[in-house]
Amino acid sequence: MVKQPRTHVLEVRMEIAGLGQPELDVSMPVWTPGSYLVREYERHVISFAPKDEADRLLAWHKVDKNTWRIATDGAQRVLLDYEVYAREPGIRWSFVYDEGGHILGPSLFMYVVGATVAPTSAEFHLPHGWRMTGAIAPAGDNPYLISAGSYHELIDAPMLMGDFTDIEFEVEGVPHVIAILGPHNADLERWRADFTKIVEACSGLFGGLPYERYAFVFTTLTGGGGIEHANGTTIGLSGLDFQSEQSHRIVLGVTAHEFFHAWNVKRIQPPAFRPYDYEQENYTDAIWFYEGFTSYYGDRILHRAGLIDALGDPADLVSRYRETPGHAVQSAASASFNAWIHLYRSDESFNNYHTD
Repeated sequence: MVKQPRTHVLEVRMEIAGLGQPELDVSMPVWTPGSYLVREYERHVISFAPKDEADRLLAWHKVDKNTWRIATDGAQRVLLDYEVYAREPGIRWSFVYDEGGHILGPSLFMYVVGATVAPTSAEFHLPHGWRMTGAIAPAGDNPYLISAGSYHELIDAPMLMGDFTDIEFEVEGVPHVIAILGPHNADLERWRADFTKIVEACSGLFGGLPYERYAFVFTTLTGGGGIEHANGTTIGLSGLDFQSEQSHRIVLGVTAHEFFHAWNVKRIQPPAFRPYDYEQENYTDAIWFYEGFTSYYGDRILHRAGLIDALGDPADLVSRYRETPGHAVQSAASASFNAWIHLYRSDESFNNYHTD
């Protein structure tokens, strides 16, 4: 629920039914798949109040930094009210401002420990005039209600809310949405035509589309970067003049990269990601492949789509690799394993794990 956007507070009511145990553990993820850093989302939880069916407060205590243990006192149903402060800039967090907000599931939604595969749903209560869109289509006639097959699906679905602009298109009968939150001068008709070509090129490469809906979620309210999701992507594009060809090329490049991830890393995954463990780092020595190969193939997709005339010279990639001192002292596999401590906190001693 968003009552007063300028307070940057998101109010959440979590309904947990079918209980029988004397204690119940709920937890908040510490990281987001696709962004390899423990971000400690639980530090933004500013209130926590579990109640039973009679609206009586239940006792609770912290088990660890991101897990709360509730004494159910025999309750068959628990209503958990908590608040999250959502002002962190960037697409790797949920945020809410006067213009609208962005929902990144792991930074907002808690889960019942041991029950992440159960079907779940979320209903949003927004200020008057606000709309909502994202990777999950509304359930039934309620435009603010979404349903997911599991907690994993729910938090892997980026959402926008507020005063955004959007446009839709279909490829092979599958709906896609492009939505932008924040001021911009983008030509959405051009975006729709070019994004359609990117989707068609990837579908031709992989032999079809692996999802039932896909959302390209953009915001100009925060900095750059992108996060891949199974059925969508969130991309930050602040400070760009979208009427310039250079900016349009940037948009196409990051879009092709993140969209390629719908296959490479979201469905072609290392064992460490099946399923994701939201409590701690998920180590793999293959991030160099999932990011590096995707970066390499981004331009190939744009070329297949007819959106760029020529591919870069592979010799340039080899030259950049040879000019990167890190390759002589650390393997790509080792750098991938250490991405959790170096990727987003690099300094002069950091060795890149791919050449892009």
